[in-house]
Amino acid sequence: AEVTEACDGADLNGVTCASLGYRGGTLGCDGACGHDTRACDACADPEARGVCRSAGVTSLDAQDLALAVNGDRVALAWVEGRSHVGVALLDRGLNVLRETPCAGFAGARAVALTATRAVFLLAVETPSGVRLTPLALDGTLAAQGATITNGYAPLLAPGPSGDALLVYTTEGAVTRAVRATPEGAVTRTQATLFTDVTEPEYGSVTRAGDGWLVAMRVRGVEVVRVGLDLSVGAPQRPAGSDTEYPQVVWSGTRAAMTWAAFGGPNLSVNLAELTPTGALAGPVRVFASPVSATRYFNVAPVAAVGDDLAVLLGTHTGRTGASGRLDLVRENALPLMRVTTPRPVTRSPELASHYRVAALENTAVVAWIGEGTPRRIGLARLTP
Repeated sequence: AEVTEACDGADLNGVTCASLGYRGGTLGCDGACGHDTRACDACADPEARGVCRSAGVTSLDAQDLALAVNGDRVALAWVEGRSHVGVALLDRGLNVLRETPCAGFAGARAVALTATRAVFLLAVETPSGVRLTPLALDGTLAAQGATITNGYAPLLAPGPSGDALLVYTTEGAVTRAVRATPEGAVTRTQATLFTDVTEPEYGSVTRAGDGWLVAMRVRGVEVVRVGLDLSVGAPQRPAGSDTEYPQVVWSGTRAAMTWAAFGGPNLSVNLAELTPTGALAGPVRVFASPVSATRYFNVAPVAAVGDDLAVLLGTHTGRTGASGRLDLVRENALPLMRVTTPRPVTRSPELASHYRVAALENTAVVAWIGEGTPRRIGLARLTP
């Protein structure tokens, strides 16, 4: 390797994946005499807690990511370089069963994915609006679906009768919702949920009994309940002011929400139970990192694993949605104030962005985009 080259062929200048900050793996050298980290291991050591690996899909420039689970099947959807949308179906061991590049999504910016009884529903933000597409459980296209013009930042959650709620934002930062059928059709009736929304892509929606809870950052975090008839309840503010990144979940018997708080001297990620209407129902749990001088402050996706909650925590980097390290913590159902130790998911010099968590049986599936070169998708299935 010359002085101006990081490497040249087999000469890596003494650098290894581990010396770059990865757990391990095999470092390579690309055609531009730069380090090729595609075979480096970006996972923390699972130590019998499950499996962790690169997703094994055809992606080198992932820009957004969605994750859903239906039975023992895991579905991934991602935006590939804004040129197309990729969809992959994986088994419980995170092995790829089918990968489909979806045509007709040029210029895509964001994806959302949920599992209903009969299909996966995919929502894609395109230059013309939000396009809803049903996918069969084998990952193939099931119908043409529908388009909501001028919509962006889609969110999806399953409903109690095999349908789903599609939440999106329109001009003027107004957030609306429609019901979506398994065939990809949407209701003509629209519900207006919030106005003056900030960062709608970091809001969330979850089924909650015979309706849904939707959380967004407005003047701080606000939560509303949406009924099956698209009636909208009074907005609740369970997290107080100076709060953002709300992530709601329903365990089958209760609702909970994580959020980030930036008021006062400290940044923090918090968790609390909610009532069925979205009001605060119990004490607030503040997460602390086991690593000295490391703070959690970012989006904290949450999934119901059995009767417990799996919370995916990202460390503070100063950039919204991008974390230096991902940790996973399991909170028991009652009370939420039990102190548990977060366990590392990633070990990598790359930032992790667009990270998601979902429940698969009694485990948590985690997906993220590693912002290296290339931008690859990581996957883990862990017993938190």
